[in-house]
Amino acid sequence: MKKYHSIFVFLTVLVLTLPTYSKIFVNRNLVDDFNDIELRINSLANADKAQIRDTLAEIYAEAERIDVLSYQPEQVKKAAPVLIQKSFETRLRLKEFFSQWYSSGRISTKDQSIADLVRKINNFGRYAEEMMGEVLLNKIQPQEAEAHSGVFSQSYPFTLIASGYENFAWQAGDVILMRGNRHNSAAIARIGDTDVQFSHLAIVHKEADQLYLVEALIEKGLVIDDLKEILKKGSARFAVYRFEDQQVAAQAAKDLYLEALEAQQENRIIEYDFSMEMKCDNNKYFCSKAIACGIQKASQNTYTFPIFPTYMTMKNRTFLETLGITVRSTFAPQDVEVDPRFRLIREWKDYSLTSQVRAKDQLASAIFYWMEKYDWKFHEGPIDFVLTFGLKALSYVFGPIQDAIPYYLDRRIVSLMVALHLTAEPVYQDILSMQKSYFSKYGIPMHPREITAFLYKYAEKRPNGIGYLGPKRDPFPPTYPGQ
Repeated sequence: MKKYHSIFVFLTVLVLTLPTYSKIFVNRNLVDDFNDIELRINSLANADKAQIRDTLAEIYAEAERIDVLSYQPEQVKKAAPVLIQKSFETRLRLKEFFSQWYSSGRISTKDQSIADLVRKINNFGRYAEEMMGEVLLNKIQPQEAEAHSGVFSQSYPFTLIASGYENFAWQAGDVILMRGNRHNSAAIARIGDTDVQFSHLAIVHKEADQLYLVEALIEKGLVIDDLKEILKKGSARFAVYRFEDQQVAAQAAKDLYLEALEAQQENRIIEYDFSMEMKCDNNKYFCSKAIACGIQKASQNTYTFPIFPTYMTMKNRTFLETLGITVRSTFAPQDVEVDPRFRLIREWKDYSLTSQVRAKDQLASAIFYWMEKYDWKFHEGPIDFVLTFGLKALSYVFGPIQDAIPYYLDRRIVSLMVALHLTAEPVYQDILSMQKSYFSKYGIPMHPREITAFLYKYAEKRPNGIGYLGPKRDPFPPTYPGQ
């Protein structure tokens, strides 16, 4: 439970403007504070393990204590064009240092706490970039009906590029980290002990002049998609990583492509692996396992995964067990961020969507917090919803579905995913309504502290449960949309 309390404390420091009267703002310089963080991270280039651990802990602790009232909104808007890039470059430098610390032996696989601090500082930086971009571009109100931009369709500050990759061209073996906009994506991103901001991993294959994305999807298993079409659909967050051995990564992509193609031609499914076990010989994949096993096989086990895993040690494991997760650690999508062998080269943010996914981040964290604090679970009621409304029910979770539900999707898993959506969506709509009123009055983003307080009170006022989430007893009557 301590983890979930720290989540809410941490999220409250990430907003860079507050809806209040200007007289309460303190004259603190945002640029100077960013420069201070940059200098302290730069000081770690040649640091020993103790210095690394202590300095990262100090940076993160100070980030948690930041009073966002210290910064004038006008100052944020003025500084944003420079600071978004500075923050991105600082994250890149931290990633580079992390790789150096590992390769030089200054840290090892036993130093999970250092890896987790790097994750948390990266989260802080990315959230800060999003908030500054929203203020700069006046994207501070969720744009529900806006036609969203395709990934990398706009330049800075939407697209952030690492030095040396200004003339970017896709290569076979490039690994893509992305974030979906649905509640199940938020839950996947927040399921580990240390929260992260992405939920899916895929790999690029090049066949002649055509670029493909090979990925493992819950509802389809291992599939091949047209990369251009994926980019057109857009994404709130999208990052491109490149593996240190590009030849191995390209071979991994080709092997996975051929495996998926053969299954497609034989009209069979390579199933999604809900266990989250890192066993490469069971012919099942979850998204990040596909990339890891592909690289492991292509390198003849020279490369193995994970180096710094994601741990899932929550006491209330009903959600995980219903999904079929059998492990307490795994290689999750955003583990590439703390894998020394991957380099971040390009990142995209859709500022008309980032405030929405941040709200869903917080809501997903709240749901897991409620489960831990109140010993709640999701109930089986929604299976009636699925059986009554069929594929339409799954569209809430997966988007439009044309084919039958895959045979390997256990009914309890389908029920859980629909239950998650039906539970989270009304709360999310309440948050949006509250935000919109706030935006209408003040014209700036609502502080996460107030959303956090709202979510705490939301559960406190509902001791019998929220939606399909509640005490471990017989399920309550299902509530369907429109009723």
